[in-house]
Amino acid sequence: MKKFLALFLFPIASMVSPLVYAVPGEYWEIKVTSDMGGMPGMPSGATPFTMKQCMPNDRNYFLDKMNKQDKDCKLSNIKKSANNASFDITCNHDGEIMKGHGEFTLHGDTEEGTSHMSGKVQGHDMNMTQTTKGKRIGGSCDTEAEEKKVNDRMNANKAYAEKMMQDSKANTEAACANWEKDYAWVAVPDYYFGDQAMCAGKAVKLCEALRKDVTKNVKVYDDLNNIEKQPGRRISVIKECKVDMAAATKSICKTPMDNSNYETLSKYCPAEAKAFREVQRKKDCEGRSYTGVPAAEVIKRCMSGDEGGNSSGSSNSGNANSTEKPVKDGTSDVLDSATKLLKGHFGF
Repeated sequence: MKKFLALFLFPIASMVSPLVYAVPGEYWEIKVTSDMGGMPGMPSGATPFTMKQCMPNDRNYFLDKMNKQDKDCKLSNIKKSANNASFDITCNHDGEIMKGHGEFTLHGDTEEGTSHMSGKVQGHDMNMTQTTKGKRIGGSCDTEAEEKKVNDRMNANKAYAEKMMQDSKANTEAACANWEKDYAWVAVPDYYFGDQAMCAGKAVKLCEALRKDVTKNVKVYDDLNNIEKQPGRRISVIKECKVDMAAATKSICKTPMDNSNYETLSKYCPAEAKAFREVQRKKDCEGRSYTGVPAAEVIKRCMSGDEGGNSSGSSNSGNANSTEKPVKDGTSDVLDSATKLLKGHFGF
């Protein structure tokens, strides 16, 4: 709706400013305040600007001329008097319809006006309210010459509005394309789901890919779970994409576990994590040995957690009350002989 936006950006004043026809006029200063709600890429809140205009002495003349010149916007219910004008307006551009109402009042050396339009622009709901306040500056002007200046400025304004819309569209498309890499879009579901989705028309394909990858890609599965738990989320990707998380968990737990994915998978697959730990511990235990102890006994003690030498597999190795005798080797015999010799020498 480029034409609509050009009209909105350079507001009802843009309907007032072309009051520069081949009739005598004088200069006025007009302040315009516009508020465009609901349009992505457009400024929100009241945005004022002031301009100097050559206004014709016939304040109602512009309504008739505008109705004849604008093929997309038509005025109706026009009411005119010496100091007042009001009208309804309907704009239809490529099937997108905007409707509104405007009123203007002249108070000697000042004037004021209000207008409101609502409808859809490029699929987005839009509501625009504008107010204009003018005061007479004085000085006669050639409305015919001023008309060319105003038209040139309006064309420049329209070109600017079109460029702004094109830049906004390009930026949106670039953002959507960037989010679609590596499932970053899952973190910004508002842009893909709902009536106001900026990345509209992409959700079906993305959801189809997500339902497949979440069953076999550990990172995708983990990221989806973590993002869904974030507080304040209005839209659930799991619900919107109809992801069967129970089936996905069952499938993802079949992923071969190793040191690189153990920490992640252990959060969702406790049984598989336990089996992995047992295998890893057995490998570790098989690499240990003790002098005079059979390898099978070493592995048995290691696997049972009894690495202190308790052959029964209990966890009381090192306990002062244990009655089991330690296994002797040649080193212990030498120590016993040395102890006896010292006792005999010192007499204790």
